[in-house]
Amino acid sequence: MVLDFIEKNFDDYNRKARLTPALLAGLPIALVALAVFPDQVWSWGGVISLLTWFGVLRLLAQFARDMGKAKEDELYNAWGGKPTTCLLRHRNVQNKVELARLHSKLHNLTGQTLPSQSEELAEPELADQVYDTCVRFLIAKTRDHSKFSLLYEENCNYGFRRNLLGIKIIGIITSSLGALLLGVQCAFSMGLFSIFVEFQTDKQILIQKSFHLSNSPSTTLTYLAIDIILLIAWLLWINSNWVKSAADVYAARLFESCENLP
Repeated sequence: MVLDFIEKNFDDYNRKARLTPALLAGLPIALVALAVFPDQVWSWGGVISLLTWFGVLRLLAQFARDMGKAKEDELYNAWGGKPTTCLLRHRNVQNKVELARLHSKLHNLTGQTLPSQSEELAEPELADQVYDTCVRFLIAKTRDHSKFSLLYEENCNYGFRRNLLGIKIIGIITSSLGALLLGVQCAFSMGLFSIFVEFQTDKQILIQKSFHLSNSPSTTLTYLAIDIILLIAWLLWINSNWVKSAADVYAARLFESCENLP
C-alpha cells in the first residue's frame, strides 16, 4: 500500500531526488526495528499506511529538499560559482572555439548579448548575471522529459546527491546509532552477554531471564553490515566533490541541449 501511495503521489523527480535520500537516512533505524521486532513490523502495515496518508513521506521529501537547497550556496562558493556559470566564463575556458560557438548559440536563442572576455574581466559579477539569465532560459526550454531525457536524468542525479549531502549529518547519526544497537544485539544473540531481569513475586521467587533476538544472528549481522556500509558512505563518499561531479555533468548536458533547440 505504501509503495502504491508513493507511486501515485510522488512524481519521478521527487522519488529519485528527494524521497530516496530521506529514506536512506532513516534506513538504519528501520533495520533496528526489523532486527528487534521482525514479526511485529510486518503487522504495522496499517500504522505505516496511516502515517503515510497524513503526509509523513511528503514531509520527509520536503525536509531533504530544503536541507539540500540550504547547502547549495555553500557548494557554489566552494566551487567558484555554479557549474553552468563556470562553463560560460571566458576565464574558465578550456576550448575557446567551443565557448565562442556556445555563446553565439545562446545569443541566437535568447537575444541576449553575452560578455566579451574584456567585459567579463571588467565586471565579473554582471557577466555572471548574464550567464545565469541564459541558463534559466535553457532550463525553462528543456523541461520536456521525453525530449531531453538524458538531461532530466542528470538533473535527478544532481538533486539526489545534493540532498544526500544536505542531510549528511542525520545520515551519520542514524547509521552510527543503528550500527551500535545492532552490534549490541549481535553480541547478545551470540551469547557474549546476558541480561538478568530480577523481580520478586508474592512467593519471593527470583526469576532469571536471558535476552534473545527473534531474528537469527546471521540476519542481524547482515543488517549490521548494511548500517556500517551506510556509515562509511556518509563519512567518506558523500561529499562536495561527489556532488560537483554530478553538477558538472548536468551543466554539460544542459548546454548540449542547445543543439536541439530551434
